[in-house]
Amino acid sequence: GLIRRAPYDEFGVMRVEVEPLNEKILREIATQVEARKNHKRRLLGKIVSYAETNACRRRVILDYFGDAGDASAPLCCDNDAARAEIALHARNDTVATTDAEQMPLTVLEAAQAFQRKIGKGKLADILKGSKAKDVQFFVKSPYYGKLLALRKADLENLIQQLFDDGYLKQVGGEYPTLQLTPRGEHALKTRAAIQTNLRAPAPSQLARAYAERQAGGTVALSGQLLAQGLSPEQIAAERGLSVGTIYSHLAQLITQGTVDIDRVVPPELQKQIRAAIEAVGSAQYLAPIKARLPEEIDYAVIRCVANAWLREHGESPPVPSPAPQPITTRPPEDDALFVKLRAWRMEQARQENVPPYVVFADETLHELAAFKPNSRHALLNIKGIGNTRAEKYGAQVLAIIAQSPNHPIPESPNHPITQSPNPRITQPPPPPDDAIDEFLAQPHTRALYGPWRAGFALDFHTRFDGDVANRGVIGDLVFRYKYRDERQLAQELAARWADLLRAQKGLPKFDAVIPIPPSTPREFDPVGNLARALGGELK
Repeated sequence: GLIRRAPYDEFGVMRVEVEPLNEKILREIATQVEARKNHKRRLLGKIVSYAETNACRRRVILDYFGDAGDASAPLCCDNDAARAEIALHARNDTVATTDAEQMPLTVLEAAQAFQRKIGKGKLADILKGSKAKDVQFFVKSPYYGKLLALRKADLENLIQQLFDDGYLKQVGGEYPTLQLTPRGEHALKTRAAIQTNLRAPAPSQLARAYAERQAGGTVALSGQLLAQGLSPEQIAAERGLSVGTIYSHLAQLITQGTVDIDRVVPPELQKQIRAAIEAVGSAQYLAPIKARLPEEIDYAVIRCVANAWLREHGESPPVPSPAPQPITTRPPEDDALFVKLRAWRMEQARQENVPPYVVFADETLHELAAFKPNSRHALLNIKGIGNTRAEKYGAQVLAIIAQSPNHPIPESPNHPITQSPNPRITQPPPPPDDAIDEFLAQPHTRALYGPWRAGFALDFHTRFDGDVANRGVIGDLVFRYKYRDERQLAQELAARWADLLRAQKGLPKFDAVIPIPPSTPREFDPVGNLARALGGELK
């Protein structure tokens, strides 16, 4: 039932009354619960607004607590401070006039225009005019393809610069979206020039890009220019493409039936090519047709006539076949020897405290088990073995091979090794340059892309060759540091990390190294310890 508080009795004791529940009372309770939920949602909305607003934050706090008083105060928050700074420097602003100055404003306009808030990647896709499925919702937007002439990488870089320079900010939680800052709003309102490192495309490149978009694609544009009376050579000059590319576009349009062959190839030249096709009996392959024609008649022109001939005869042009794959032609592998070599490699790697692939890659072991070299000279013919590895491991490897059954007769001046008469069995490739071996054994940094200004990985952690896991140099150091409690390796990792960061040009001076706290508290925090070591290296 429903418990209600009743008046105190004569002894001052609080009394309660229990009333039976009915539909009316339940409705009243539900209404009160829903009202409280809405009130809490409004308060939460005000907190979110406080974090994301470009207006006075003091006003938002007063509204949250129901205070309708005056919020005026000198520079009461960062937004007011930003507006004061903008006003101070506004006299130095210049109006954007060049394409390079207008393009950043186009990005800001687009970010402000969409009711459905979007992130950095989606904004770049829209401005580029991407054909991706999730971008088709924006096709009717005036900003779709507005910066078509820019490369996607240049667009992303421009958006990132506007973000870094305080014209854009990210708001939201799991899926951050873009919003203008007070500085961005001011630049858009005054059409102020924004300096970036963007190199605007040449006017002719812009014109070609927009014409291509208007026509519906690069092939369609070539057909459109042909319909305007331009020859293939004139179209190539107009578009900055090769004549062969234009003929290739027109050949596609001829197959589709949207372009007449008579507009592309003169009748006399057509007659000559058609006679060659009739003599060959087919237009599927161009080489035999070309062999019957004068040298000056180009393949691209022949393709146009051939496509027209195929269309007239109800045939389709041939689909290019994939390039043939090379055939592996090494002798049958000795599986037992491969197992012995792999066991030796594992033990050698353990002794040297390095990943197994640093000793020999799996491919090298497979070739050793197949070709069974019997001298240092023969070892150098095995893929992955140069002078350094031959000197370091050669004696041990040759000894293992010598113990295998049916191993080759040792090479000597009086008893040379005879070559197999089987033409399918070829000799191993020539020895690789030692520098290549050394290069592959070293860690290699790579960029990491995501919602951050710059990201780098020192090296890969683990890779798999079949069922064998191989850790990289850095991966092995991290594994030993984190799971084998070799805490002294923090200094080694920090030194490598610091060298990587110093090698990146354009990074700002580091103020702090901030470790991500562990999800599970531990007696030893490897990330925090590594951050302290890195901080010491970067001083």
